[in-house]
Amino acid sequence: PTRRPSDLPLLSDRLDRLSLTVHPSAANFLLVKVGDASVWHDKLMRLGLFVRDCTSFGLPEHIRIGIRSMADCQRLIEAMETVSFQV
Repeated sequence: PTRRPSDLPLLSDRLDRLSLTVHPSAANFLLVKVGDASVWHDKLMRLGLFVRDCTSFGLPEHIRIGIRSMADCQRLIEAMETVSFQV
């Protein structure tokens, strides 16, 4: 399965429903304000999902999410729902 630009609005909408700030993007990734990026990175990594902690870019409250296949996006959404209840 390949990533599709049409998946971006769906993923953005689902993350928005988790009360996360999703910055507009025309790229193949989303920049998402989550609070403590290192905590989210670590918790998602333990669930087998890898996102970029943007602290090194001067954005310690943001993670970068690459757009993947719809199945991967769905898995990410479910994991982020789980993590959102833990932080």
